[in-house]
Amino acid sequence: MESGVGPRERSGAFWVGPLPEALRAIRATDRGRSDAEAARLRREHGPNQVEVGRRRGWRLLLTQFTSPIILILVAATVLSMALGDLLDGVIILAIIVASGGLGFWQERAAGRAVDALQARVRVCAEVIRDGREAAVPVPEVVVGDLVVLRAGDVVPADCRLVDAQRLQVDQSALTGEAFPVEKTPGEAPAEADLARRTNAVWMGTHVVSGTGRAVVMCTGRGTAFASVAGRVAARPAATGFQRGLTRFGLLLVRIMVVLLVAIFAANLVLGRPIIDSLLFSLALAVGLTPQMLPAIVAVSLSAGARMMAAERVIVKRLEAIEDFGAMTMLLTDKTGTLTTGTVTLTASLDVSGRPDDEVSRLARLNAGLQRGFHNPMDTAIMHGQPPPDEHLGIAEVPYDFTRKRLSVLIQDHGIPTLITKGALSSVLDVCATARTDRGVVPSTRSATGCSGALRNSAHRGTGYWASLSDPSRTRPPPPRPTRPG
Repeated sequence: MESGVGPRERSGAFWVGPLPEALRAIRATDRGRSDAEAARLRREHGPNQVEVGRRRGWRLLLTQFTSPIILILVAATVLSMALGDLLDGVIILAIIVASGGLGFWQERAAGRAVDALQARVRVCAEVIRDGREAAVPVPEVVVGDLVVLRAGDVVPADCRLVDAQRLQVDQSALTGEAFPVEKTPGEAPAEADLARRTNAVWMGTHVVSGTGRAVVMCTGRGTAFASVAGRVAARPAATGFQRGLTRFGLLLVRIMVVLLVAIFAANLVLGRPIIDSLLFSLALAVGLTPQMLPAIVAVSLSAGARMMAAERVIVKRLEAIEDFGAMTMLLTDKTGTLTTGTVTLTASLDVSGRPDDEVSRLARLNAGLQRGFHNPMDTAIMHGQPPPDEHLGIAEVPYDFTRKRLSVLIQDHGIPTLITKGALSSVLDVCATARTDRGVVPSTRSATGCSGALRNSAHRGTGYWASLSDPSRTRPPPPRPTRPG
């Protein structure tokens, strides 16, 4: 069974032409699938998965015997047995099998551990099934599903957009683009490259901001991500240690060939029999082979792998251990290492740096009523607090990298009020006035005092975001920074 090859793969470039035409090609509508249709398509076309061609079984075993050192020892084994030295041949063969078997066992165990970890990661997508929004695991997404996209969502398959509101998608995994790409419904030229197909979203990318809905056109092996993954996994890059062993093996081969020819020629010049001269040269070549080197390398690297396993590190390729040990500088994300990866709200402050309950109330309304991606900061704000009445929400402008703000329009005590949160500088830039203990002042004056108060606490490792509210009155209230640490 082919994994995830659906009707779309027979209908050409789905980003070309009107949307109804593309939907007819996959025998779907813009209302999504039913559960019964989805189950039938999964049985027919398999799961929505990209199977990376990792070395397994016999392929993994055979790769343990492809280095030049091993091939030299294989040649030495054949020569030893051909010359009648059966014992030496068996000993060399045993060393080859032991070193290769040790590497195979270690990499196979690591591969199984990685598979077990991946099986525990369950990524879901929001789709419309039987007219209702439901969260389904990504492998169960089928061609024709209507996917609901929000900030933070991973795109589960290659899709054609139905509608979008300020939708921006990070496509760096496929195109290497540094900035998110804005996506809009419509048509794209047939010759457009992937980066210019703005009416489509792709498996392996993720939504940065905005919302949208899209119909799944390709799944599994039919996706652009599968094509890239196949090219990347076609030939794993050799490690520096492997390259060093290869160079050493080739050097030994050249030395052995030069010595064999020179000694054979010298024996002929001295008038010795040709057969005896050839046998002596071959025996010398066998003696020059480093029979114990593969075993020493395999045992040393396996010992390193066991030591790293004790520290909860999985080694998928033994050769990578030497490169890891040779590193002089390692750059890594601090989350989960220097910090616990969680956000805690420590205080809600006004522009003067004093605790303010009104700031807390506005922050909870914004965090609880927004319908986009709930980031860790929203979770920290709502921790231990009851959710606000969802009927208070009127409209929302999602966060994007241009505004650097998220705005929610609500009914606050019967008055339409806009509550905005975002980066401190971007919020202050749109404020005209601010409320302080000295009354309402221009925002330029409050910004100076606000920035100073924040800088005094920044050395303690706290982060900040700001919120403002703008009720439909003649004079808007001030920006109110809130500090989660």
